[in-house]
Amino acid sequence: MTIIDRDAESELGAMARVYAVAGLLVFPVWWPEDGTCACPSRLSCSSPGKHPMTARGVNGASADIEAIYNWWQIHPKANIGLPAGANNFAVLDVDPRHGGDESLARLRDYLAGAGQPLPDTLTQITGSGGEHFIYQAPDGGVKGKANAFGPNMVGLDTRGRGGYIVAAPSIHAAGHAYRWVDFFADPAPWPSLLSQLMDPPKPVPDPFDAARTGGGQGYAAKALENEVAAVRASREPGRNNRLNEAAFSVGTLLGAGLLDEATVVQELYSAAVACGLGEREAALTIASGVAAGKANPRER
Repeated sequence: MTIIDRDAESELGAMARVYAVAGLLVFPVWWPEDGTCACPSRLSCSSPGKHPMTARGVNGASADIEAIYNWWQIHPKANIGLPAGANNFAVLDVDPRHGGDESLARLRDYLAGAGQPLPDTLTQITGSGGEHFIYQAPDGGVKGKANAFGPNMVGLDTRGRGGYIVAAPSIHAAGHAYRWVDFFADPAPWPSLLSQLMDPPKPVPDPFDAARTGGGQGYAAKALENEVAAVRASREPGRNNRLNEAAFSVGTLLGAGLLDEATVVQELYSAAVACGLGEREAALTIASGVAAGKANPRER
């Protein structure tokens, strides 16, 4: 015989229905119990209080009020799952336990320097003290990825196509409830620069050719060639600083209209990877340095 906890149902079940009335798809998620998961695996569960109860999981999410009512009548303590892709969400998930706060600060600085500051949006505080920044997904959505911006931006994950988040007032395994900062805030559009950082440009295998500078003249083409050579020859410590200096220097030429930006980025990126820098670290440094240099164009 199932004993229904009316108080728990009134909070979790009612909120699940609120989400549905707001046009969101939801599904039930196992909840934490006595320091472990309420699912059949219990002590051996690798994701306590976070994985779907239903066989189809995120693919079985519904906005049908009657179905939702029945789910939470049977399991009044069930946590609430919100599909990301199916609800047109793109989520930046910040996990402070794995360095997410520090990485978020770096990401904010970079985006601001590139002239695209991270916009305010619908935000949830997770039960572990992290944050879900929920954006309106771009066309085609975004992919879900752990450490989405590379090993130098740990603790920043994404939730998108096929993924989901656990939503307030669900309970985390740590015993704390998820909560909205402002549930009535509208999701801002997903910043396009975040997608670029998730999939940085690939290195160009060809050696530098001044003819590929897209019209860069005389000293500008030679300056780019010299900076690329210097980055390629750089070693630790200081190779990332050298890359930043090179990106700023040629960025001032870009600001003056003397070089082609796509060529500059490709050449610097190829050199950075060749000297041992990580792909995303290189992409971040180049974008930041070039943006700063363009803001200070060199006189012709």
